[in-house]
Amino acid sequence: MPKKRKRHSAECERRWALVAVKSVRTLRQMAKAFQIHPTRITMWKQQLTSQVAGFFKQGPECDGGTDEEFRQAYEKIGRLYVEWEWLKNNWAHFTEQNRQLIDEHDLMVSIQQQCDWVGLSRSAYYYTPAGESQENFHLMRLKVCAHSYRFRWEERN
Repeated sequence: MPKKRKRHSAECERRWALVAVKSVRTLRQMAKAFQIHPTRITMWKQQLTSQVAGFFKQGPECDGGTDEEFRQAYEKIGRLYVEWEWLKNNWAHFTEQNRQLIDEHDLMVSIQQQCDWVGLSRSAYYYTPAGESQENFHLMRLKVCAHSYRFRWEERN
């Protein structure tokens, strides 16, 4: 059975990356002391050095938005999520109405994509129920159900 991959906390990774950036020890010495593969230390060091530049950005080149923009974005995401959940829960019962929403003559959007949009499987879209046989209609119209299964079988043959 293979070994489980070690998971390190962000604090440990940060500390080891700082030691690697300071270059107090060689990579091999750090790998032996921390019992980590040298590639991992190098990767954490590269992440640290590439992300440090973001701390000193100013003005329009800064990617961060204002708190108001973030609040509006999260509010919109929440509203859309609630709407999506409502649609998923309420549209499941309206298969026939969903089937009517699909336009099979639309060349831009496939039927499969339209079925996905309205939450309908393609088999449910193409399904047509089989009608009752004449024999079943005859049996349903009987007033007295005195005939057994064996009698009906013999009657049919």
